[in-house]
Amino acid sequence: MLLPVLSALLAVASPVDDRELSMSSAPPVVAVGAAARALLGHDDDDSPQARDQLLEALIKNARNPLVRDFARRRRARGASRIDDVIADFDALGMPRALRCVGPFGNTGGASFGASTTADDVAATIGGAVIGLDHEVRWTEVPRDLRGAFDVDDRFVARREVRARCVVAVDAAVAATAAVRVGASAAVSVRHGNGAGARQVIVLDEDHPLGFDQGAGLVVLPRGRSLLVVELGMLSRGGSLE
Repeated sequence: MLLPVLSALLAVASPVDDRELSMSSAPPVVAVGAAARALLGHDDDDSPQARDQLLEALIKNARNPLVRDFARRRRARGASRIDDVIADFDALGMPRALRCVGPFGNTGGASFGASTTADDVAATIGGAVIGLDHEVRWTEVPRDLRGAFDVDDRFVARREVRARCVVAVDAAVAATAAVRVGASAAVSVRHGNGAGARQVIVLDEDHPLGFDQGAGLVVLPRGRSLLVVELGMLSRGGSLE
C-alpha cells in the first residue's frame, strides 16, 4: 500500500461499486487474512512457480478487492522486471510521486493534527512557507521500487517532526473511491484543500510500517481534487505506502 515511509497505496483512490463497499470497509488485516494464510505455504525459494500461480489466481478471481490488491502488491515486490513492478504498482492506484513539505514541529507527538503554514496547498505549492526553524518548500518524493515513498531519508532527517504530502486525483466522473495507507509513523489523510478538507483516515500513533493499515472512503467530484497526508515522525523515521 508516507511519510517516513508512506506505503500508501495511497492505493490511491481506487473506485469501488456498491457491491464492494461492505467488503472494502472491513478491517484490512481481516480482509487479507485468507490470502496471507494461503501465501504462507508458498515460500519464494521453495516454490516460486506455485507462488506465482496462486498470486495470479487471487488477482484475477478473489472477490474481496483488498485480497486482490494484497496479491498484486506481493507480486510486484517479487517481480524481476522493473517494468512489471511499475505496472503492478500503477494498477494498485499508487501515485508515482508525491509533493511534500516540512519539517514542522511535533515534540513528543503533541502537534500531530495541528495547523501548519502549508495547510492551504493551492496557495503555497509554488512558494516558501515557514517550517520548524527555516523556510521550506514543497518538493517531489518519487515512489520507489518497493511501492513506498521514503520521506524521512530524502526529506526529513530529524525526529519528532511532521511533514505534509499531497497528491492530486483526477476523476473523469464523480465516484466513491477507497483510500488506503500504511506508514511507519502517525498518519492522517484528508480529502480537499484548506479549511474545507474532510478527514478520511487517522492513525495517531507511532508504529511499524505495514500494508493497508488504514482505509477510508471518499466521494470524488468530477475533475481534480486533493488528498493531503500528514506524517508525524517520532522514533521510527518515516515511510509511507
